[in-house]
Amino acid sequence: MSEVDTKETHAEVIRRLIEHDNTLQNYRFTWSSAAQALLLAALGSAWDKGSTLVYLICFVGVAVAVSAMAALRLSDRAYSASRSRCIVRLCSG
Repeated sequence: MSEVDTKETHAEVIRRLIEHDNTLQNYRFTWSSAAQALLLAALGSAWDKGSTLVYLICFVGVAVAVSAMAALRLSDRAYSASRSRCIVRLCSG
């Protein structure tokens, strides 16, 4: 196997990893958006019923948003790190 073939193989593997990470980010964002929409609907229907339920729904909404933000941020860091390693591997030699 020549050096060119090895670099092409590395590039293909890294491209697949990036596509997979992108898909996972899309799933996380979609589920987070769906959860926020359901919580907003629940908040709208519970607004008149009682303050404890409203506070609980608000707390869960904030927890979902923070969790999704943390997951997306960690995923972005992993993508940046793998991109840096990819550039070093493909450009060295």
